[in-house]
Amino acid sequence: MLYSHPNQISQKVHFALHPIVLLGIIAIGIFGFPLTSVSGESLDKVDTPSTVGILESSAATPNLQRLKMPSQFDRSTIRHLLDTIEQGRNASILKFGYFFRHGTTSLAIEDGFVLLKSAIAKEPPGSARWFILQNVRAWAAFRNHELPLDEGFDAYDAIFQYAGEAKKVGALYTLNSSFSDYVFTVAGHFKTLALLQDDRTKATLFKAWKAYVTALSKGQVAGRSPLWSAAIAEAKLTEEFEPELERVLRDTTVPKNFDLLMAAAEILSDSNPLRSIELLREAKVVLPKGKKLETKRFYTIMVNLLLRQGTMYLPEAITLQQEYIGLTDRGRAKLVVLYANREDEEAIMDVIAGLMGQDDKAQEINETVTTVLNLKLSGKIMNPKTIEQSVSLMVKYLSAPSERQLKQELQAHINLARLYLSQGKSSEARQTLVEEQTKLSTSNPQGLQEYLALIHLIEQLNKESPPRAYGVF
Repeated sequence: MLYSHPNQISQKVHFALHPIVLLGIIAIGIFGFPLTSVSGESLDKVDTPSTVGILESSAATPNLQRLKMPSQFDRSTIRHLLDTIEQGRNASILKFGYFFRHGTTSLAIEDGFVLLKSAIAKEPPGSARWFILQNVRAWAAFRNHELPLDEGFDAYDAIFQYAGEAKKVGALYTLNSSFSDYVFTVAGHFKTLALLQDDRTKATLFKAWKAYVTALSKGQVAGRSPLWSAAIAEAKLTEEFEPELERVLRDTTVPKNFDLLMAAAEILSDSNPLRSIELLREAKVVLPKGKKLETKRFYTIMVNLLLRQGTMYLPEAITLQQEYIGLTDRGRAKLVVLYANREDEEAIMDVIAGLMGQDDKAQEINETVTTVLNLKLSGKIMNPKTIEQSVSLMVKYLSAPSERQLKQELQAHINLARLYLSQGKSSEARQTLVEEQTKLSTSNPQGLQEYLALIHLIEQLNKESPPRAYGVF
């Protein structure tokens, strides 16, 4: 059996909670799978339009281990990085190592910023190095309390003003990065800075959007779409943005490509969901083929939005989710949610039956069964045969000779234990966990502490007299 290291979790377990509830909490803590609400949206909002973008944004902090940080950020090091800002990953090292304080620093941030502004002053506006230095300036100003916030707004304003020069000087990457950086910062960090209702935020966001649309019309936008919907929603500018959106959508010089239609649909998803659905239907026609992230983004947003509109849109949502499964071989858990909203447990059992013997689909199996358990918790699954079939699926999967990673192995045993507990079979639940403990103790002890905690819960259950009812948990 192939084991890999699981994520480390706290070894402290609070046993005062009801054992069934705690079992579910530990499972979520170990594996990170979200509880899914009956509406189809993740309870921790992982699946919502705005946060999908956040998870996929290129503006997020890069893998710092891949950045070769200098041993010391002193004056000479900062000067060298500024002089060679266009080389390698020097801009990222300066942004995240020095101005984001992930490195050892002996030069005060204010002094380093003076050097940065001096370097900008030496460059012709609209040159490649100028774009990069301005991008660093903007990043630094919004992440260091020692620096004036106006420096950040002024830097982004300058970049967006000269956006038309980016292609000529080979600075399209920096321009696109600046779109993402600013929009990402508004959506996330501006709340901490109390800037969401600041007039400068609004003005610069509109400048960014107009520059973005212009670049889009010239085919100069690359990479993942910025988080327009999240930033506009956070700044409470949706109502003001709607006329601008419609103007752009009517403009025949602006191509109605996938990124534009998706951005517009996401922005309008809360304030005007029916218009958003219209735009998403248009986006589907131009959905880039073979692009996994774009495919996931479209189907996730579209299905969730349709689901929120009620039963009239449920058939379209089901059809789209079936399409998504056909394209990616993923997404059966969401299909189960859709069938539950249709009160169609026969269809749910068909989904479970379709996973029988598909032992290479560990993640799909675990996500589907987790969703079934959560739907039972909400009272949306009432037929005992659905749980029985889920038990059969997990037993068959765990008895297969195929190799499994430790994370999927643990999750499968926890799911099986939860299924047994939902049937009132506490001894069977304990047995499946004890068997896994034995395997772990003789092969790889990683994860053993988590299982000792779970076994303790089962032992507590066995001591209960009279036993509690576990039909709904």
